[in-house]
Amino acid sequence: MADRILFLEQGQLKELGSHEELLGQNGKYTGLYHLQAKRYL
Repeated sequence: MADRILFLEQGQLKELGSHEELLGQNGKYTGLYHLQAKRYL
């Protein structure tokens, strides 16, 4: 697992943090994570 994740959108940093921190922010990272994860649940 990565220590830090950088979420980029159109070349700009939008979100930064660990997986848990980013999920807690309920931002775009969270949305994409859930979109992908629902296929496996």
